[in-house]
Amino acid sequence: MQQEFAPIGIYYRIWYIVQMDEDKTRMIEGIIAQTINGTMDVIPEYIENVKQSIDVLKVKDPKEFVFGMIVGVALGLSSAAMITQDGPPAIEDQQKLYEMVCKHVPQIREQIFG
Repeated sequence: MQQEFAPIGIYYRIWYIVQMDEDKTRMIEGIIAQTINGTMDVIPEYIENVKQSIDVLKVKDPKEFVFGMIVGVALGLSSAAMITQDGPPAIEDQQKLYEMVCKHVPQIREQIFG
C-alpha cells in the first residue's frame, strides 16, 4: 500500500525543490534590484570621489570604474546571499547571478553615461 503513494512523494519533492528555487530566485533578484537602485542616487558622488582619487586608483575613466564597482557589488552581495542559503554557488548558479545582474546593465549605463 505504501508504494502506491511513493510517486506522490516524489512529485511533491520535485515541486518543493522547484518552488524553493523560485523563491530563492525572487529573493536574489530583490537583493540585486535593491543594491542597484540604492546606488543610482549616489552615482554622481561616486564619480566625483573616483575623480578626486584618480592618482591613487590609477583609472583612466572614472565612469567605467563606477560602473564596474556597481556591477561588482551587486554580484558580490547576491553571491553572499546565495552562500548563506546553500553554501558556495555552483557554476550554473553563478551564471544565473551574472545573468540577473546583466539585466540591469542598460539601466546602470544610462544613469552613468546618459
